[in-house]
Amino acid sequence: MSARSVFVTALCVVSLAACTEQEHLPKGSSDRPDIIVLSIDTLRPDHLASYGYERETSPFMDELARTGTRFGDAWAPAPWTLPSHATMLTGQLPMRHHAIEDAHVVDAGSPALAAAFRAAGYKCMAAVASIFVSSKYGLDRGFDRFEDFGIAAGELEKGEEIDAQQVFDAAMAWAEEQPGGEPIFLFLHVYDVHYPYDAPAPYNAKFGPAAPRDALLYENYFHYLRQPLTPEQMSRQIEQYDEEIAYTDAMFGAFHSRWTGRRPNAIFSVVSDHGEEFGERGSWGHAHTLMPEVLRIPWIVSGPGVKAQSHGARVGLEDLAPTLAGLANLTFADGDGVSLAQLIRHGLVPSRPHAAASLASTSRFQTLKLRWHAAPHDLVVDLAQGGYALYNLETDPGAFENLLPDHTDKAIQLNAQMFRALGQPWVALADGRLETDGIIVVDGARQQSPLLLEAGQRFALFPLDARLSFHPDAGESSGPWQLLGGAVPSPDEAALAYEGEIPQVAPVALSPEQEEQLRALGYIR
Repeated sequence: MSARSVFVTALCVVSLAACTEQEHLPKGSSDRPDIIVLSIDTLRPDHLASYGYERETSPFMDELARTGTRFGDAWAPAPWTLPSHATMLTGQLPMRHHAIEDAHVVDAGSPALAAAFRAAGYKCMAAVASIFVSSKYGLDRGFDRFEDFGIAAGELEKGEEIDAQQVFDAAMAWAEEQPGGEPIFLFLHVYDVHYPYDAPAPYNAKFGPAAPRDALLYENYFHYLRQPLTPEQMSRQIEQYDEEIAYTDAMFGAFHSRWTGRRPNAIFSVVSDHGEEFGERGSWGHAHTLMPEVLRIPWIVSGPGVKAQSHGARVGLEDLAPTLAGLANLTFADGDGVSLAQLIRHGLVPSRPHAAASLASTSRFQTLKLRWHAAPHDLVVDLAQGGYALYNLETDPGAFENLLPDHTDKAIQLNAQMFRALGQPWVALADGRLETDGIIVVDGARQQSPLLLEAGQRFALFPLDARLSFHPDAGESSGPWQLLGGAVPSPDEAALAYEGEIPQVAPVALSPEQEEQLRALGYIR
């Protein structure tokens, strides 16, 4: 067993329920609801019974889904932790908040959901269990208290993990110290469902024989393409994954019971940041593809005034922040999503036009993929390898049948839509030669570096943290620049310009200990 000690393991089953006799949680506000969001890292919706799963992994969350609003087609904008959580707390897609890699924090100019709640008189607290949701990446803005258990400072011992019990207990301890009668906004992030799967007893024997966590090294997507798990190994991984869901569900149920026993005017929103691949593409993991098994997420909302309904229209994580604000009668309109509060309360669709969950992207591990949705189709573009795939999600919800080359016209149409939406912010001010370690896109078409440009020609560059330099036909060469490195040319200095708001992104330095922990989780190669 890891740093989940025997004491914590024994405590995790009973502590929250047992302490109700020693209640110190103050009463909440009668006219303003508490807003509590729980992000369960790596949770696939199809592993919950309320989304059709055959195992009883989540009886408590299933009850919330039955009595509240369940979104049946919710999507993440990225297949890994940092960019998706940044979207949750800013309402912006990764292309705007810029936290696209482990070297970049959230743009300082991005809106902060907690700041909006605090400005409205809410007490704001977060408790998180991963470095990619920690203050190290700027996700603490606006919170009165941001508890990351020393993760950002590198204070965890090797192999130490923060479990759901610790997250819920930290939130409850903080709430007990707050004055009565005031509303609270809580952002809770738990990591148990993320690999390595090792639920505490008795949950570690719920769906298979009790045993230590599998000794498999969670390397990366490409490793398991070459060395796939045996059917027996994959089956046990799924059992252990489901056991972690059951443990998290039980801890959440106990926390919910204790909270609502004293503060019944509380709305709970349960989401995930991404899913996990369990052999669908011949591999295991996440962050490398943009397929449904890693982008589809659960989203359940429950509480006073929430309509009991199952809503099937497509929604995205960019809608979470404005929706949470809307449920508290606040406005949060600086992001890319829309508020679904009226839908959740009354079944009313938003009046603002909404291209829900239209864009997803990843650049992890030298991949560079974009996904564009225009119902019923999804287009997946692999800029690094030059590949395209087109799926009809109405007839093929799992996205296994590539419609190309038979529907090339539709792919060209969607490709043009996507790149029009992404724009071409770079412009050559003179004739010259462009060089980059990224991918150049001109009018929706991928171009090779070096590329000869004419004055006035526009282009886009992917990923956003690619380096580039420009060599005009006459004059000194300029660069290299890096948009997310904070160094871009100005028209006075170079024959190349970036039109638009310059990102305010600071670099992130990881300690050797943090790098080692992330490497063990497959986040660093």
